[in-house]
Formats: sequence, C-alpha cells, structure tokens
Amino acid sequence: MMAEHNPFAQQFLNYAGKLRADRAEGKDVVDLVYRLHEKKSNPRTYNLPTVSEVGATLIEDGNLDSPRDILLWAKDHRLLRLFETNPMYDPLQYPLLLPHGELGWTFTDDYAGNIERRGKREMSLREHVAYRLFQKVDDDSALHQGGRLFQQYCVDQLAKCEHEQLRWIASHQAELRADQYRGVQDALLNEATTVLNEGEGLLTEYDRETGTLQHPDGDQRRPDHFLNQIGKRIVLPSTHSGSPRAMYKSYQDSMAIVREYGKPDVFVTMTCNPTWEEIEEKIPEPNQSAQDRPDIVARVWQQKLAELLKDLDEGVLGRVVARIYVVEFQKRGLPRAHILVILADEDKPRRREIIDKFVSAELPDAELNPQLYETILTSMMHGPCDADDDHHVS
Repeated sequence: MMAEHNPFAQQFLNYAGKLRADRAEGKDVVDLVYRLHEKKSNPRTYNLPTVSEVGATLIEDGNLDSPRDILLWAKDHRLLRLFETNPMYDPLQYPLLLPHGELGWTFTDDYAGNIERRGKREMSLREHVAYRLFQKVDDDSALHQGGRLFQQYCVDQLAKCEHEQLRWIASHQAELRADQYRGVQDALLNEATTVLNEGEGLLTEYDRETGTLQHPDGDQRRPDHFLNQIGKRIVLPSTHSGSPRAMYKSYQDSMAIVREYGKPDVFVTMTCNPTWEEIEEKIPEPNQSAQDRPDIVARVWQQKLAELLKDLDEGVLGRVVARIYVVEFQKRGLPRAHILVILADEDKPRRREIIDKFVSAELPDAELNPQLYETILTSMMHGPCDADDDHHVS
C-alpha cells in the first residue's frame, strides 16, 4: 500500500533495503543500544521505571538554533535534511502510521474555513497535535493502532511542542517584558559583585603581623564570580509549565494559601487505574491495552480528577476553604494526584472517631462487601518498596 499511495516511498530509500544491501556486500552493520543505568545513591529519585515505556532524551544545552531533524537518502543518492517543523517530517518519520503520506504541521497552516480564533487564523502546533490525537467517529487510520510506535509519536509531538514553545519565548522576549527581569537581576548581581570584591579586599589587604589593614598602591583586578551570566540570557515566563519560575511561583502560591488559611487537614491521593471501565470501553481494538492509548487514558483521568475535586468542593469531607494539588506521572506510567485540603474550623478532624471515618487501613468483609473487598485487594495493596525487602505485603 505504501509503495502505491505514499509519494515519499517512491522518492527515498528505506533503511531495511540499505541493511540488506550492506550485508550482501559484506559490510559491517552496527547495532546501537541505548541503556539506562540506575543511580544507587538516591533510589527514590533516580530509580528506573518499573514498566516498559517510550521516552525521549533531550539535550539541554540551551541552543535553540539547532532544532531536531531527520536525514533522508533519496534514490538519486542525495542526502536531505528535514527539520521537525517541516510538514514532511511526520510522514517521513512515521510512514507506518501515515501510510498515505499525510503532511504534518507547518507555520503557515490556517484553520479550516478561514475562521479566526482568539484573533488569529494560524493553527498552532499544539492545536494540530490535539486534532491528530483525537480519534474521529469511523476513523480507520493506522495512527491510533500503532502500539508502541504510536507512543513514540506522542512523545515526539510533545518534544516538538516544547521546543516550539521555547523558540517562541526566545523570539518574543520584548512582549514578555524580560528586559525588566534582567534589569533587576543585573542590579542584584552588581551589588553581589561589589560585596565580594570588598570582601576579597579585606582578606588580601589584611596584615597578620601588624593586625591592621594595608592599602597597597595600584588597582587590582579580581576574577569575575558570575561567569555563568555571560552571553545572551533568555528569561522563561512563569507561565511556562515545568520551568523553575513556574515551580517557584506555584510553591509561593501554596505557601501564601497556608499562611492565610492554616495547615492542611487532609492529604488525598488519586491514582489512575488502567482497568477503569471508562478506559476499557473506549479502546476499540481487542488487542490494545491502556498503555497503547495514552490519549484515552489522559482524557479519562482528567475527567475523573475533575469529578473528585468537585466532590471535595461540595463538602464530601467537610466544608473546604482551600485546596492545593499536583499531578505527577509515576514510573509505572500512570498519572497520580496529590491533594492537600484545608477544611473549615468546624469540620477539622480533631477527635479519634472522626479521624477513623476519614482513614481506614483494614480489609472489609468479603461476604458483606465483595465489590469493595475486590477493589481494595486489587488497587490498594502496596507492594514491596525495595526489591531486597521481604517484610512488606505484596
């Protein structure tokens, strides 16, 4: 099908054919393997994932002028280089998912029907990816049936969106008023440099024999302690998710909430379950699992999390005056929410019998509550925290 309908398959050589030709000619074929080694010093932070997942390795050298690319070998033996923003990147990188050679996103893509959204006609990369990932009714495309290749496609699109957002931030520093932030930081650095220089002067000009400060003639040039500030500085706004400023801003907001309303009373955790019926019902292919459809898992998780937050706000645990929550993706590959709830003074759990209603660490009666018993047995039993620890219940 690709040879007949994909125009790119007719113009470029495939690597499988090149490997067969190299082996036939007796050339060496090198197999590259990328391995992750676990760091033993801090296993809770640097331990390896417990499931087989697709990931991306990004080089954080701050060089936005070198976008990711692919190299192609045409049948006329020309070597072509395509960047990730080229519309031919997706069909050439994923010919099995896009066998008809459907073009990907580029800067000049407009909305269908020449409509305007939020004052613009151009479709963003993020909107294009969201459109691609949403499976339409009677959609028989191969994209959502790709298994691990579809997982790689999702990770690749996320990396593209992240790089494109960083590129936009770097080229719009004036609109983000980054010069004001740099001005404040430069003033702080100048003040810190002055203090360090004066401190060095006191140390170098102190005479141990006389116990006095000596003032030698001539200027002394001291080394710069802020070499990491050399070069063009790109300021990430606090709205960029995952950036240090975004994390610090969220932390400051959380501390401000605690100062205003007091410490949290309830710590609620919610973990995505791949066997939720909403997930299993929406996976059309019988040979697919939740791991093969991260798009469905993310949508179901988001809706269930919203329902849990709604229940908390409506007072299922008492009147809520404030709450804070974060969502993390575990190394088992599924999202998890940590929710801190601050209750009104009249609903704070102060007595033992009230706390026992909030927290239960026992198995229910299997005959009286068979469904609850099965749910806790399959979803709430914690496995060993350490592979060498035999004292935990599995």
